[in-house]
Amino acid sequence: MRTRLSRVAAIAALLALGTGCQPEPIADDPITEVTPSASVDMELSEEEQTLMDTARTEGDVDVIVQVDTEDETEAVELLEQLKTELDDYGITPAREGRTWFSARVTEDALILLFESPKVKVFENGVMRHT
Repeated sequence: MRTRLSRVAAIAALLALGTGCQPEPIADDPITEVTPSASVDMELSEEEQTLMDTARTEGDVDVIVQVDTEDETEAVELLEQLKTELDDYGITPAREGRTWFSARVTEDALILLFESPKVKVFENGVMRHT
């Protein structure tokens, strides 16, 4: 079973890899066990599973992310929050609308999107052909 490090520890580990030294454990950094990403514990629709499979095999997938709420103010806030969270994965939207954006996302970012409330994720066939 793999372990998940906090962002601080993960950044320290990446920096250590780049310099060739071993990172020191961070005192207040809790290490939690997670299942490998190949066996994510969530129920996915057939379309979502196809997106996950594509992200796994190709490294990323083009998606459209849409907020599912009638309140436009809430939609804007949710989109901004999602964009901020995706920025932690190095992902920025390619195109944006009032209640949606499109982006190329990794498997981990896709999991974040699937776990987000009031969010629908669709394959973006348009980006693939351009």
